[in-house]
Amino acid sequence: MISKKSPSPALAGKVGDTLMRKWIKMILYPQALAVRPANWICLSLLSLLSFSKPLLADNETLVFAALTAQNPPIAIFSGEKLTAGIVKDLGEAIALRLQRKAVFLPLSRNRLVTALKSGQVDGICYSRPEWLGLPLHWTAGIIPNSELLLRHGKSVAPFKISDAAGATIGTVLSFRYPELDTGVAGNYTRDDAPSMGANIRKFIAGRFQYAMIDRLSLNYAARLHPELNQAASLSLSTFVGACGFSLKSTIPFNEVERAVKSLLDDGTVKKILAHYEQD
Repeated sequence: MISKKSPSPALAGKVGDTLMRKWIKMILYPQALAVRPANWICLSLLSLLSFSKPLLADNETLVFAALTAQNPPIAIFSGEKLTAGIVKDLGEAIALRLQRKAVFLPLSRNRLVTALKSGQVDGICYSRPEWLGLPLHWTAGIIPNSELLLRHGKSVAPFKISDAAGATIGTVLSFRYPELDTGVAGNYTRDDAPSMGANIRKFIAGRFQYAMIDRLSLNYAARLHPELNQAASLSLSTFVGACGFSLKSTIPFNEVERAVKSLLDDGTVKKILAHYEQD
């Protein structure tokens, strides 16, 4: 009896790469390859199929979404590649406990929900259920932070959230601000920036009097821009960001939970956070 074996993922990937190279050559130099029309169509379809499969984690990887709207120290990008930051260090630590390799897929906020729903990514760290509004498996809280309303100029009397009613407020595109919405009854105008970093830069430049900025991002940015220390701040909420995992992830969530708990218990998370909060 002859046993039938499925090709390995590595072999399948090589076949896909070979087909894609042939496909490109056929487009650029069809006469050089002398490919029959029927074969051209077949190879084209196979190439497209090999590149259309979702980036699902196999037995060796753990795929995280890297939200491009995030800012240091949460996420530090070089171009579109995540190179450092709390979520990168945390993701790598979780993957290591699961004996996997962390892979980070840069995504905009608009593409994030689709990627989590489909299982294109396994999960995202530093998020909350109310931020995403879709069913996920959630870990325990990991990253403490707070949501701040900043205002230009220090004052003797602390300002109230109602002071911002009717104002233009710096925000981040697609980010939700339920505490702000409630505090001013929706009576404000959003000035959306593509990222938290862009939001901070616009606030420094005086584009608006108020801005929504989280504490970790503010403290990190103030090292480079000391003038931020002159802004008044009002804490609207405190929270602990967690990691949300897709219901379609092939990684058992109880294993993820155990990995996160071990990182919290042995002080690894505390060390990661302290590294980015150092002066």
